[in-house]
Amino acid sequence: MVNPRIEGLMIRQGSLAEALSVASTIPEFYDVESMQDLSARLHGRRHLILVAEVNNSVQGFMIAYERDPNVLLGYLCGVDPASRRLGIATSLLSQMSQWAQSEQFDAVEMRTSNGFTNMIQFLLSQGFYISELKKKSVPSDHRVYLSMPISY
Repeated sequence: MVNPRIEGLMIRQGSLAEALSVASTIPEFYDVESMQDLSARLHGRRHLILVAEVNNSVQGFMIAYERDPNVLLGYLCGVDPASRRLGIATSLLSQMSQWAQSEQFDAVEMRTSNGFTNMIQFLLSQGFYISELKKKSVPSDHRVYLSMPISY
């Protein structure tokens, strides 16, 4: 998928290696799973790995998998800090939502930490709603679950 609003942006299916190469540039990701652990998590489940290229350089990614037969979990996503605010995350989320619809999921779910307010605000602006909060000992560590129903 080419996004005409962002010159040189292409969203395509990618590999775990490509996704992890971007994850290593993201300061918020202090404990990303290994390729082996991510492969095991995805094994036997419907899943999608998207990468966002800007002028042939991978700048963002989205890893999503079937949490249950009706829900696609956007498990891990990120955009290189130097490429943020260009619409890359919006394009990745849009492509993931289209795929979820084509695969007959009823909803897309995302999870984040309460301290990542920019991500929470972004997801709310994209049609997600807060569906659950799992409290931790520190409020910024609370897990925020967000959901968006798929329209048919």
